[in-house]
Amino acid sequence: MESYFYNAVVQQMPHCMDTVLAALKNRTIRCSFCNETLLDYIGNLADDFCTMHLSAMFESKEAFIEKCIEAVCSHYIILCGAKGNFELALGDINYYLGVCEKAAKRRRIKRRSDEIYLGNLPFPEELSRSFSELLFIVSDVFGYLPLKLQVDDNGLF
Repeated sequence: MESYFYNAVVQQMPHCMDTVLAALKNRTIRCSFCNETLLDYIGNLADDFCTMHLSAMFESKEAFIEKCIEAVCSHYIILCGAKGNFELALGDINYYLGVCEKAAKRRRIKRRSDEIYLGNLPFPEELSRSFSELLFIVSDVFGYLPLKLQVDDNGLF
């Protein structure tokens, strides 16, 4: 049933999403938090928009990949604000989390421009690298990770 549902949904999605959908299907995204967030994000896109609208929203595979990475990072930031363990006022927390998210995005864009001669990394690696960078920035700003993710037996989130 899962494979039938997946194939039915994927056939309706625009080609700009192929890289991310293939990574989800082949289970090459090793971080369960990232995997679940992307499934939820793409599922909501499929529910809310038709194929033509999605094609217009994301003009290229790179644009969709960037949006998926942003969705994962934003989801972590939102969960930190809602469930994180903080000793600051809520306004300060939201401010610093926003600073962390913007810093991670700037760093990701700079890294990509610095490494353009190398070509693009495969999506799962780029996602893992970008998400780890966000976690590093958050832990650097707060001195700890306000929302710890569960680690499995292999040491993965």
